[in-house]
Amino acid sequence: MAPTTNHKRLDEEGQVMIEDLLQERLRLAIKYMLVQVLEEEVNAFVNAAPYQRTPERRDQRNGKYERDLGTSMGVIEDLPVPRTRPPQSKFRKSRWQGLFSLYLTITELLKQRLHIILRERLEETGFVGDD
Repeated sequence: MAPTTNHKRLDEEGQVMIEDLLQERLRLAIKYMLVQVLEEEVNAFVNAAPYQRTPERRDQRNGKYERDLGTSMGVIEDLPVPRTRPPQSKFRKSRWQGLFSLYLTITELLKQRLHIILRERLEETGFVGDD
């Protein structure tokens, strides 16, 4: 005997709630990815990991500052951006902007793919009918 399912179709409010939750999760994933990329970029620029003492070191870190980043999926709040010491630093703003635009493009692609996967799964389970 096959198991029975008690799936209910989602109403519009339920679909909006799921989309909001997905967007929030995706914003958190993007924030995590951006933090990792920015740290790696600073490591490559400084030529040393945090607190690492090497003769190849080219610059010093100078903490972090937080900024909000507006995306098509909403605002990613309190993104920690590492900074280097200004007098020796050649790490320019354009480099950060290039990274942000690259990852915003990746974000948009992830969002589109995630939407397709979610739609397919919901249709498989019977939560959403064909439009």
